[in-house]
Amino acid sequence: MQSDLFSEKLENQFELCLKHLSAFCIKRNAEDLHQFRVSVKKIRALLILAKACDKEFRFKSIITDLKSIYRQAALIRNQQVITTLLKQNWSTCPEKHLTAINSQVEYLISKFIIKQVLFENTIVNISASCLKFYPKINKPLFAKVIRKYINQISDAVHSKITPSKFHELRKQLKILLYIVRFSENKNYIDSEQLKLIDGLQNSIGQWHDMKMLSIFLKQREIIMPAVKLKQLTQKEKIKTEEIYSSINILKYSLSKSDL
Repeated sequence: MQSDLFSEKLENQFELCLKHLSAFCIKRNAEDLHQFRVSVKKIRALLILAKACDKEFRFKSIITDLKSIYRQAALIRNQQVITTLLKQNWSTCPEKHLTAINSQVEYLISKFIIKQVLFENTIVNISASCLKFYPKINKPLFAKVIRKYINQISDAVHSKITPSKFHELRKQLKILLYIVRFSENKNYIDSEQLKLIDGLQNSIGQWHDMKMLSIFLKQREIIMPAVKLKQLTQKEKIKTEEIYSSINILKYSLSKSDL
């Protein structure tokens, strides 16, 4: 891939991020917020590539600024997900609980919108910090970074992984997926492994959402009907087993490719 075309592609990630941020602040649409968060995650992957180009890159301070934006968006998104899951798993959930969550969401959105200009300036500044690194991002660098994450994921799945480590594993999986997609080269990783990785990170995401609902109910001391709570617990258990099954398949695939 020519460096100028790649630079344009990377710049587009920042433009998309600003576009989704602006759209959410105007329309308050949940999908715009979701896409904004996805864009932020992709920018994090770009920063990892920039860091690999130059050890003096201000990765820690820049990533701290990016995380601050992401966390505030995540607070809103989490409440929205909890509302959706409550309705799906407890159709007769008392309106007072949904009203309380909606009020919290509106409060968080208002706080978020107040900081829109600050967020936009931060994203523009991060984009400017990355400009000089784009020409240095080439095939050997992609291969190096992708291999690093494959090794980290391989180490994680070959260790005794507990559910408490699922979410951290998912972060590594998503970063790898974003970087591979940026490269537009299917030779860095086997296509079947890529499907396994994508499926695993999706399963962990669904498990995490159910876990988040369970924690929310406990923290708010909301008593769900015993039958519904049992069903939710069973779903969480099935999803956990599905994740371990996917991990074992991925473990075998990675081991076979190392032979």
